Amino acid sequence: MRTIKFRGLEANPYCEELRTFLYGTPLFITNEENYILPNFWDYEGLNKFKVLKKTISQFTGLFDKNGKEIYEGDIIEDTLGRKKIVEYFQDGFWLNASFDGAEWCLRRENSSSKVIGNIYENPELISKTPTH
Repeated sequence: MRTIKFRGLEANPYCEELRTFLYGTPLFITNEENYILPNFWDYEGLNKFKVLKKTISQFTGLFDKNGKEIYEGDIIEDTLGRKKIVEYFQDGFWLNASFDGAEWCLRRENSSSKVIGNIYENPELISKTPTH
């Protein structure tokens, strides 16, 4: 059974370079305010942390060749050096090489590929030129 969990980049307008991913269950309050509820309770009640809505992404249930969890929005690199973006489709998680429109099944690729970043923190890893 796959573990259902999410992550989102914390909304910290005062120090963007120190933003980190927070993990837990998403809580959507309004279009402007979205939170992650961590998977723990504190002594004074439930903590919630404000996150950027566009960065909320789901765990695929899969790990890369180094044992790192793979989430939507991650950029993975295969053994040939091709970069692919993890996206969710109705039938499951897929890798989308947005450069040429080709799609690959993540389940077939994860054991030989590695996560090298994500589209939120490392947009520079995505070039408009094909890497293959």
